[in-house]
Amino acid sequence: MSKKTTVVLVEKLLKIFVDKNGRRPRILLSSTEIIEKQGDFHKLAIQFSDLGFDVDFAPTFENTNHLVKQAIENDVHSIHLVVSADEKMNPMEDIEAALIKNDQPNILVTAIETRELKDSCVTEAITLLKALQN
Repeated sequence: MSKKTTVVLVEKLLKIFVDKNGRRPRILLSSTEIIEKQGDFHKLAIQFSDLGFDVDFAPTFENTNHLVKQAIENDVHSIHLVVSADEKMNPMEDIEAALIKNDQPNILVTAIETRELKDSCVTEAITLLKALQN
């Protein structure tokens, strides 16, 4: 699929989402480690924003409850974690459990590896929008 085709698909999925929900999808970006190149992290946020997402930033992930609280307060549809490929800890299950405990199982939790930050987030956007359609 060409980049132009995938962007068109994102636009179609985004329109369906907005028509159904009355607003753009909102994601909370966080990292499980301090990213050496903050520019890459900000580029990811800009790419999501350019595709039509509302983007919030969370501080570097240290506490599941704090991240979940911020996600609930910001009324996000998805928590998007940037994780290291070498990372031993996978906080996604803890985050999902905390969301369920707070009666918010509808918030999607996804992750992307730091080495993939330089790649386009169009594929990530398509995956998120398809998951949020359900």
